[in-house]
Amino acid sequence: MTEPNADWVEFSTMQELRSKRIITRWIGNQEVAVTIHDGTIRAFCSVCPHKGGPLHEGQWGPGPRVRCPWHGYVFDLSTGECESRSGLHARLFSSVERDGKVFVAFRSPHS
Repeated sequence: MTEPNADWVEFSTMQELRSKRIITRWIGNQEVAVTIHDGTIRAFCSVCPHKGGPLHEGQWGPGPRVRCPWHGYVFDLSTGECESRSGLHARLFSSVERDGKVFVAFRSPHS
C-alpha cells in the first residue's frame, strides 16, 4: 500500500463487500462508498459533486458507471469523469485488498 501522504483505513472485509452491492462508511468528514465491478474494487465519495446527491443510491452501469439519482449525471468510476457534464468529477480513492480486507487511502484536508 503505497500512496504518499495517505492514511490507509481498513474499510471492510472482502466477504462483506462481496455480499453487498455497495458499502458506505464515514472516513474523516467524508462518506466513502466502495463497490466491486468486474473484479475491481472502486472507492469514491458518495456525495455527488453537482448538488450533493447520494451517488451510492444511483443506477449502475453500463460498466463502472453510476447515475446520480437526483439529477441524472453519469460518472465513470474508473476516471471520476462526469459523462454528462464537462468539468465535473467524482472524487475517487485508491483502494486495495490485503489478507481478505479492503483498505481505502484517505488524505486528510491538511496533507
